[in-house]
Amino acid sequence: MQNNGGGSGPAINENTVNGYTTDVTEVVSSTQGSVVTIVVRNEESERRSSGIIYGNEENSIYILTGTDILEGADTVAVRFDSGIELSAQVVGRDKVAKVGLLRLEPPFDTLSIKLGDSGLISQGEYVIAMGGRRTDTESAMVTFGIAGTPGERQLNTQSTWTCDVIESDIIVTSNDIGGPLLNISGELLGMIVATPMGGSASMGYAISVNELRLIFAQLKEGKDVQRGALGTTVRSINTLRAYQKSARNIRLDMTTGVLITNVLAGSAADGILKEGDVLDTMDGETIRDAFDLRTKLYGHKAGDTVVFGMIRDGSSQSVTAVLQ
Repeated sequence: MQNNGGGSGPAINENTVNGYTTDVTEVVSSTQGSVVTIVVRNEESERRSSGIIYGNEENSIYILTGTDILEGADTVAVRFDSGIELSAQVVGRDKVAKVGLLRLEPPFDTLSIKLGDSGLISQGEYVIAMGGRRTDTESAMVTFGIAGTPGERQLNTQSTWTCDVIESDIIVTSNDIGGPLLNISGELLGMIVATPMGGSASMGYAISVNELRLIFAQLKEGKDVQRGALGTTVRSINTLRAYQKSARNIRLDMTTGVLITNVLAGSAADGILKEGDVLDTMDGETIRDAFDLRTKLYGHKAGDTVVFGMIRDGSSQSVTAVLQ
């Protein structure tokens, strides 16, 4: 403390706090090297978006990004956080989930992002969204907000598949699409996508890392992503509280299965399943939770016939559906 002018006037604190950091600061610092800028060029334009260094294999690295930025591209390049730009190969595109996979062989070390578990997200959890550096300013956008629990949303109107999507109060721009949504430990929870059907422009959305794992495993092999769409939205029974089970006439001791909350018109489930049904088995195997059902559907393809064991109005029965 020092007096201003030495008189009897009030003391003025001239000690200024500089360089104040938070947990978010640490996450950004440790993760920025895993976030890249995707630069797409054709004869008419140059467009930019973001991407994530998802993993590596021998001399190759794999980068996840959105598919929309790849449409109409003559060339695709990856600009690393160091400012170095290299051409990339498009390995595959999943237009249903709007996830694209790139591969390249950089002559330097890279930092792959740390993978989290989106199934552990708690409603109200803090999350961080990051984008690649803008090539005109060299700045990188970082935003911070609160997430809800993952839900199911259509990302492509041409398919009745509903993706595992995290909604947060983070507003993102087109430059941020393809970038990561992170938890406060700096682990990947999802990849930022455009506003889905029924979504709000004032919110941000990311396809969950758990579904990205399933998509990556197929895209990496150069295959089209195979899945069978049922066309429902569901909630895991093990996430329901006692009063929610009681209201739905679900046994309080039931801990596996999924509750149907919506059936999409024209989907495989339309006319077969309805809101309030509880699916407990698929082809004789227990459905543990919503993501277990999703994983089982990734093991099928359009046209496959599956048999569900379900509980409707307190009685057990089985139904057959042809996946789309």
